Amino acid sequence: MPFRRLLRPGARHWSGATVMVLLGLGLLVSQMLVAFWILSTTRSGAAEAVEDVLGYVADVSADRVGRYVGDASSTTEELAAWIESDSPGFEMIADRVLEEVRVNQQVRAVAVVHPDGGFVIATRPEEESDYAFRLTMGSPEDVAAGVATTREYNDGGRSRSTVQAPLGLDPRMLDFYAVALDNEALTWTEPALRPVTQRPGTWSTVAVRNDAGEPVAVVASDFLLGSLSVELNELPLGADGEAFVLYEDRTVIAAPPASMERVTQSLLAGGVRLSGNELGIETTAPATPASSADVFGAMDGLVVVERGLGEYGVDWVLHIRASGEGLSPGVAQLESTLVWATAAMVLAIGVAGAVLLRSWRPLGELSRAARKDSLTGLLNRRHFHAVAPGMIAALAREDLWVCTVALDLDNFKSLNDTRGHGAGDEALELVGNALRDHTRRPDLVVRWGGDEFIALLALESEGRADALAERLRSRVEAELLEEFGSEFQLGVTAGYAVSRAADAEVDDLVRRADRALVHGKRSEKSRVHAAGI
Repeated sequence: MPFRRLLRPGARHWSGATVMVLLGLGLLVSQMLVAFWILSTTRSGAAEAVEDVLGYVADVSADRVGRYVGDASSTTEELAAWIESDSPGFEMIADRVLEEVRVNQQVRAVAVVHPDGGFVIATRPEEESDYAFRLTMGSPEDVAAGVATTREYNDGGRSRSTVQAPLGLDPRMLDFYAVALDNEALTWTEPALRPVTQRPGTWSTVAVRNDAGEPVAVVASDFLLGSLSVELNELPLGADGEAFVLYEDRTVIAAPPASMERVTQSLLAGGVRLSGNELGIETTAPATPASSADVFGAMDGLVVVERGLGEYGVDWVLHIRASGEGLSPGVAQLESTLVWATAAMVLAIGVAGAVLLRSWRPLGELSRAARKDSLTGLLNRRHFHAVAPGMIAALAREDLWVCTVALDLDNFKSLNDTRGHGAGDEALELVGNALRDHTRRPDLVVRWGGDEFIALLALESEGRADALAERLRSRVEAELLEEFGSEFQLGVTAGYAVSRAADAEVDDLVRRADRALVHGKRSEKSRVHAAGI
């Protein structure tokens, strides 16, 4: 009986209307579900994209800290090795110390202090001054008499004045001196005020000892904390983004300029390092200096990433925070648009598809940017570690070999010091283009950090590794020489490691190739060096 009623003439219109209403409701429900799905997926994708961008900024920031720390550490170690091997005289040490500060723009001060009281300290002014470099020195007799000689130099390294004045502080009382004597290897001092400049600083220091183990000199170098703070906070973090460097007890080493002034005032007031909590530097997931991977957390609506800097030989932690809106204003605008679309529930499916396309396109571009090194266009380390295992697995299925080549530029520091970091960036960009031009489609090339690059190459046989690595090295070197000439003696040293793909591990290959590179830099530059077994 019910089916018969549906067949009556008067019921057909009602049935058609019902079907139309049901179709309309179904369309609206479908549209609403699609909109909710888009909104949920967009928010999830936006969160991942923000973490990718913040992780990339952490990579760049850690490299910058590493550059400052590395320059000061290498200055200290090289100067100490020279004193130990050559036993130079007082004036030779003074000339060398002044030259170290003059050519290295990151280093603020270099000091050599002897147990008998004799000392040489070269410094660069932290603010604008009428001199470019200052050399303060005193013999043991001068220190005993409480006097010291100060020479000031202009940009060209010419002496502009020499003054003998009372010695305000015996250099053996500086914090780095006792720290060096208490340790066998190079050590970084805890952040403290510099006695003369009254600005925060931290020293890399080491004691030079004779065959009997007795100290004959203490060498120390430090860098411009203020300059590092400015560099870190010039990165694209948005209006509410900030970058900090914390000591292992989470006191502040480097911070944005306004916060850095509070750090200085705290040290001036009572010699107390400012706690990160006093500047609101908190996170739900803190890292330690040994944390080599990014640790993501949150604080007051901001996304926070922390990374340990222990790999650079310091007990420090990098802390970066920013909002999703600050990192990508388009993401917040997109979410608002989708909320309105969901509330209205009147958009056609075609419009929803257009919104979907609009959602993923900027996120895809953002994700691609997070995978690349901004200067060279090569892969960055984060994305390399993500895709390298897949490449090796594909090679293993074909029973092929894999070769990892680590390349480092020779005399790159000379180019930077002479022509500035702009020329250095041009050289790095040229190297990136050359590596792309001279590798094949399946190969992976990554800027590892600074002027070091890693190439992961597919091989048909183990015997081709040496020739392939040398071809890559020599072609990159040839393009550098063609562009910059022989003035800076730019070259490329490479180390490589090879393995059957089925037995290969990315980290092991990179470690072996890097070890071969380091050995090559010490023994013979501008050639290829094979890793040991």
